[in-house]
Amino acid sequence: MTAAIDAWVIDSDTHITEPGDVWTARLPAKFQDDAPHIVRDDDGRDAWRFGTTERVVTIGHTAVAGWPEPFPAAPRNMDEVPAAAYDATARLRYMDEIGVWANALYPNIGGFGSESFLNLPDPELKLACVRAYNDWLLDWIEPAPERFIPIMAIPHWDLDAAITEIDAEVDRDLDPFRQAVRQLRTIPGVSDLTAQVIVSEIGTDMTRFPTAGHLISWAGLCPRNDESAGKRRSTRLRKGAPWLKTTLVQCAWAASRKRASYLRAQYQRLRGRRGPRKAVCAVAASILTAAYHMLKDGTAYADLGPDHFDRRAKEVQARRLVRRLAELGYAVELAPLAA
Repeated sequence: MTAAIDAWVIDSDTHITEPGDVWTARLPAKFQDDAPHIVRDDDGRDAWRFGTTERVVTIGHTAVAGWPEPFPAAPRNMDEVPAAAYDATARLRYMDEIGVWANALYPNIGGFGSESFLNLPDPELKLACVRAYNDWLLDWIEPAPERFIPIMAIPHWDLDAAITEIDAEVDRDLDPFRQAVRQLRTIPGVSDLTAQVIVSEIGTDMTRFPTAGHLISWAGLCPRNDESAGKRRSTRLRKGAPWLKTTLVQCAWAASRKRASYLRAQYQRLRGRRGPRKAVCAVAASILTAAYHMLKDGTAYADLGPDHFDRRAKEVQARRLVRRLAELGYAVELAPLAA
């Protein structure tokens, strides 16, 4: 019986059993002889063999989830492994049955740190195995990418290759959000990387936040509610999304140095009476407010200009004086003086 949706959970420690053709179907022909592959012994037991090395990993004990017999009993081969262990559609059906909304997918055979590839003799083969696994994993989650959290393999033995692989995966995953990133990059102080961080933290669907204020509160860019006996005890920022808050503050520092901009004028206006740190937090909140409306309405960033506060102060004072004259019984119509 399917559990009620409000009782669903996210399983953060789930594994995926790799099918036998993950690497043989994806590696170039020159690596086929050394590619990780499944071998079956005379007793009908499957095991993974990694190239010409002696490393062998049995299938059964990496795929015991859903197996009806108690541990240490396990499937002997892939034919006996439950389909939910290696098939995405079957996994989704099983998740619905037990009330799990999402799975974080760790590798089984590749190892948490890709250690199964470490003994392969060819450095090029090791890197190709990592890339083949990552490509396969992204294809595997296609039936419901919103419900699967893929944990990519990283070639940690080669720092440059690891950075390249991470950048490539981020770039590929960014395709559905590329327009949103381009929009946010037009905000002063927001770079390509920080725009990606903002989108990854808040998404592109702003309907989940009724107002920009709700988003700012969720991010932790507003004072905490710390009041007792009618006295405010602290105006420190509340806890919120730590990565998003840190990123926005970095953007705010950069924006405060952008000449002839509204954000720089806001920082300069607040710095004298509130201090630089509170001023920069206010700028960060303004950046997030702009991002909210841009993503919600699909609009471009419109800078209010460095003289915004001067213009606003003039208008506010004029309206106040008109109201005062009206209270005294006078009707006044304002018109600018001729230059």
